[in-house]
Amino acid sequence: MIFTYLALAVFLYMVIYLRSEYDALPDEMPVHYGFDGKPDQIGSKSMMWVLVGVGGLTAALMTAIPFVEEVKEGALVLGVTHLLCQLLFFYIIYQSIKIARGEAEGLGKEFFFLIILVIILPIGLALLGDKLP
Repeated sequence: MIFTYLALAVFLYMVIYLRSEYDALPDEMPVHYGFDGKPDQIGSKSMMWVLVGVGGLTAALMTAIPFVEEVKEGALVLGVTHLLCQLLFFYIIYQSIKIARGEAEGLGKEFFFLIILVIILPIGLALLGDKLP
């Protein structure tokens, strides 16, 4: 459950961070990125709240799922996946704000690393299954 609590803390921080930065943001911000991590579509700054909404929906679903009896065995994998997803959403918002301010040009190498973690780490944990304490 620790990963779920960490994920919820990241989600709350994401909401607080965006709210604190929102008024100072330009009206137009990057809202989509290409495979190279560079913005390829500009939209309203309010679109950042859509990403927060998706993070909130993810948080609600991934927090509720471990309470289903059949899923309790996979709670660790789900918790880690939840945390990684929230970190991914926060990173996109964080980098989008930096790009809008002219402090960055794209999502950077860290984004690729985070995507790999989101894909590979839960699969590795699931494969280990009963071998984990």
